Amino acid sequence: MPTALSCQPEACTQLEAGLTRRENKREGYRFDYSVEHGVILCQRRNAELTLVDRTRAQVRQALLSGEPVLEIIAEKMGLSAGSLQRRLREQGATFTALVDKVRCELATHYLQQRHLPIAELALLLGYSDVSAFSRAFRRWFGISPRQWRQLPA
Repeated sequence: MPTALSCQPEACTQLEAGLTRRENKREGYRFDYSVEHGVILCQRRNAELTLVDRTRAQVRQALLSGEPVLEIIAEKMGLSAGSLQRRLREQGATFTALVDKVRCELATHYLQQRHLPIAELALLLGYSDVSAFSRAFRRWFGISPRQWRQLPA
């Protein structure tokens, strides 16, 4: 069984589809078993993750391609936007707060990469410009990203 299995919901779906194809053709019993085992492990791991954890992971993924959009993330998670918001609220979270927290965590990580210009960092975090990022950063830490970067490590 490969150890690099991501255990993202879409990976489980791909494994399940592969398992079904293999079972239909009755090819490679041993391979079928290992794929089935991978599906079970993925499902178990996903069940252990809270909805908040899974949403945060989706937000991180969405930031790679731009702005995290509630409706798109909810769809990827197999929920309607309203259901995702309601279930997050039940766990004491909101989508907007999760996006903000993920951006905050990533901002401190990226700022440690001193070769990365702050303007590029702002774009990586889904901000339209440096000033929007700087305002958010000041809200989080009370200082500018440039000042934070200059603090002793």
